[in-house]
Amino acid sequence: MQELKSTDAEELDLLTEYLGPQSSRQATTLRSAYGTSPGKAVKAIWERLDERYGASELVAEALLLKIRNSTTIC
Repeated sequence: MQELKSTDAEELDLLTEYLGPQSSRQATTLRSAYGTSPGKAVKAIWERLDERYGASELVAEALLLKIRNSTTIC
């Protein structure tokens, strides 16, 4: 996410949009729980992903690949 230089709010949008169905539901729930604190929500989501799937670097790499593959070049 640092490569994209995204804000916490943008990172939340990307996470909820590009995670799989189950992870996206969890991310949406955490986003709601931390409503006015996007930085805490992002941290909580990455912690949950790390607990469930392993290293956050691998999850981030998979998300970036998915984002790159889904965008069209104009």
